[in-house]
Amino acid sequence: MGGREVWERHSGSVRRLMVRALGPRTEVEDLTQEVFMRVFSRIGSLREAQALREFVVAVAVNALKGELRRRWVRRNVLLSKDGSVPDVEARGADPEAREALARCYAILADNVSTSLSGVDYYIPNMPNSHPHLDLGLTQLRLIKAAFACDYVRVATFMWSAGTNWVVLPGIFQGATIGNNRQSTPHHPPSHTTDGATANWLNQINAFYSSATATALQEFVNQPDVDGGKLIDNTIIVYLTEVAQAWNHNQQNMPLIVFGGKNTGLRGGTFLKVTGGPLPQQTGGSGNRPFNDLWLALLTKFGVDPKILTNVIDSGTKYLRVSGTPMYTGALTGLFS
Repeated sequence: MGGREVWERHSGSVRRLMVRALGPRTEVEDLTQEVFMRVFSRIGSLREAQALREFVVAVAVNALKGELRRRWVRRNVLLSKDGSVPDVEARGADPEAREALARCYAILADNVSTSLSGVDYYIPNMPNSHPHLDLGLTQLRLIKAAFACDYVRVATFMWSAGTNWVVLPGIFQGATIGNNRQSTPHHPPSHTTDGATANWLNQINAFYSSATATALQEFVNQPDVDGGKLIDNTIIVYLTEVAQAWNHNQQNMPLIVFGGKNTGLRGGTFLKVTGGPLPQQTGGSGNRPFNDLWLALLTKFGVDPKILTNVIDSGTKYLRVSGTPMYTGALTGLFS
């Protein structure tokens, strides 16, 4: 496919993306041209035509991310006479920032769930590209910006569903799928107890954990509107949707809770849940419904727990499959 054909086929969608995010400004055309300059400089290494659209979108998202970062710096950072960056008092909600974030979330709502769903770990024949990681970190940075501007304070983010179709390399971070080096989503090979494949899946978990740590560090460094740090006013729950991949077991679900210093969250604490009516992986009872965690968190943010329990009680409080309750009460031990 020639350069003119690539431009004619994809420039319209890139231009619309820029207009949705930045408004109908004069630099939209310049940014669109910059995107295709980047595309053309690397298109020679792209050997699969079906990957071209995802490649163009990934380049456009990166260019947009850079432009939003430059605008934020121009709006918020004033260099001193000696070129150093002075301390600037954290500001409250910025109408311009709110408007930009609204546009960005509209882009995510309209594009990420459709055009950008299933973005792979790397583009075929371009092993140094990481669109899945780049897109995820961009979404998390938009969430961070929305929190810091006090635009919203609650968000849900998922790196990947358990049945995801994000293709990952068969040899990943030193681990290889047992008897198969073919690139694949992580769900199909998860139904095995093969040691090599389990190690491969562990490396995927390590990859997502490392990426999440990168985003969390930005929350640590980000000032909040009260002059403190954003992480201290934010509680982040990090978890997976199954406890064991090979049999989809959801008992003894592990999770990590970050941040929340100003809510009294007890950091550096291991909490083993006991005394509940739900079965354990190893037999017997002692587990508690996951809703007990949410009940403990709701009150720290001024939300009446009855909002959750009333919804459960208005239908059926008990799961029809196992007959166990969907909640027993707020989990204790999380807060000092």
